[in-house]
Amino acid sequence: MNMEFIGQAFANLFSLINLFYLIFGSVAGLVIGILPGLGPTFACALFLPFTFGLPADSALILLSAVYASTAYGEGITSILINVPGGPGAVALTFDGYPLTKKGRASYALGALAGASLVGGLIGVFSLIFIAPKLSNIALLIGPAQFFMMALLGLSLVATVGKGDTAKGLILGCLGLIITTIGTDVITGSRRFNFGSDFLMDGIPFVSATIGLFAMSQVIMMSEDNSTISGDYKLGNGLVEGLLTNVKHWFTTVRSSILGVLVGIMPGIGISIASFMGYIVEQKLAGEEEAKTFGTGNVRGVIAPQAACNACVSGELIPALSLGIPGGATSAIFLAALSLHGLRPGLSFFSSGGTLVYTVFLGMIFAQVVFFILGSVLAKQFALVTKTPNALLVSVVLILCFAGAFAVRKEVLDIVITMIFGLIGYVLFKNKWPIQCLILGMVLGPIAENNFHRALQISRGSYAIFIGDPFTLIVFIVILAILIWTFFGDFIMSIFKKKKA
Repeated sequence: MNMEFIGQAFANLFSLINLFYLIFGSVAGLVIGILPGLGPTFACALFLPFTFGLPADSALILLSAVYASTAYGEGITSILINVPGGPGAVALTFDGYPLTKKGRASYALGALAGASLVGGLIGVFSLIFIAPKLSNIALLIGPAQFFMMALLGLSLVATVGKGDTAKGLILGCLGLIITTIGTDVITGSRRFNFGSDFLMDGIPFVSATIGLFAMSQVIMMSEDNSTISGDYKLGNGLVEGLLTNVKHWFTTVRSSILGVLVGIMPGIGISIASFMGYIVEQKLAGEEEAKTFGTGNVRGVIAPQAACNACVSGELIPALSLGIPGGATSAIFLAALSLHGLRPGLSFFSSGGTLVYTVFLGMIFAQVVFFILGSVLAKQFALVTKTPNALLVSVVLILCFAGAFAVRKEVLDIVITMIFGLIGYVLFKNKWPIQCLILGMVLGPIAENNFHRALQISRGSYAIFIGDPFTLIVFIVILAILIWTFFGDFIMSIFKKKKA
C-alpha cells in the first residue's frame, strides 16, 4: 500500500463535497431500502444519471453509499412488518418478524445493524486485499459448475421446511415452472406466455416478490384491527441486539465469508447469498436449536444479513478486477467507471492511484454511516410496530403499488402483484414454506441458462456435469442431501438398533 495515496484519499474523502455525497447516499439508500421491492439495483440505477457531472471519486462514493445502505435498509421492513424491502431481505422475514411479534423489534434491529456492519466490512476488505486471487478462482467456474451449484440450491428446498419436504419440493418446482414463462433464452421462441406481449420477458420477479410477501401481509393485517406487536412492549434491546453479534461471532463471520464467495460468482446475487446464509446456519445448528428457526431465533437474522451485506462488496470483486459484473448492481458500477473514463482490471488497482483508495475508504465509511443511522433511529423504526393496522395497511398498500410500478412503469405489474398477493395469502394461511417458491424462481433461470450453455460446450454430452472434481463433488453432495432428507430417519433408526 502506498501511504501517500492513502493520506490523499483520506483528504479527498473528508472534503465537504465527498462527505455530503457519502451521507446523502447513505440516507437515500436507507430510505429506498425500506420501500418494498426496490432494492440495491433500483437504487443504484436511479442515482447513476446523477453521477454524470460529478468527479469520479464523488460518483463512486455516492453509488457505494447508496448500495451498502440499501442492502441494510431493505431488512428493516422485513423485521418490522414482514415486508421485504427487496429480494435480498426475504430470508430475514423467517425469524425477524417472529421476534417483532414477540415484542423484541429493537433487539432484532440491533442484531440486523451489527450483522450489516460486520458483513459489509468483511466484504470491503475482501475486495481490497484478495480481489485478484478470488476473481481468478471465479473465472475457473464455467456453465457446468454454475448449473450444478444451482441444482445444489434447488435441492435445499427439500430441507427448508422441516417436516414439510413435500410442500417444499412442490413450491420449488412451481417456482421453476414460473420461470419458464416468457422467451426461451436459447431459441428465442415464445413459451407459455398465452399470446401476451407483456409476458414475453416472463413474470416480473420484483412484482411477484412484493405480492407474495407484501400484499399477502396487507391482507392479513386487514383482518386484525390491533397492531403488529399487539400488547407486547417494544423493549430496549437495541444494545443487546448489537452485542449478540459478539456472542454469535462465528455465525456472523462464517456467513460473511459465505456472502463474499457467493458474490464473486457472476449471476448469483444477494438473494441467494441471504438464503444460503440462513439455510447453512440452520443446518449447522443443533437438532433442538434448528427447530427454533422460523420462530424468532436471532441467528436467523444475523446469518442472512451478514451474508447479504458481504455479498454487496463480493459482487464488485470480479467487476473491478476483471470487468466481469457479479450482478446487476455491479454492472451499474462498471457503467459508472466507463462514464468517467476508467477501465476495470489490474490497471484499475495498479495505476488508479488516489482514486482507488478514495473509493475503498468511501465504501468502508459507508458501512459506518448506515450503521450509526440504523442504530440511532432503530427505536423510531420500531415504533412502526405500534401503528394501528388500519393506518399501516393503507401506507403499505401504497408502497406496494408504487414499488411494483416504479421498476418498469407497467400498470400490469401491479396486477401481477395483486395476483401473487392472493397466492401468498393462501400459502401463509396454510403454513406452506413460501421461501421455497422464491428459491425456485431465483435459481430457475440460472439453472436453465447454464444447462444449455454447458451442453453447447460439450456438444450434447451430459458427462460435462460430472466431468471434473468440482462438479462431481457437488453432485455427490446433492445426492447426500436428498437421501438424508427422505431416508435420514430410517438410516438413524438402523444405527440406533445396532447400538442397542
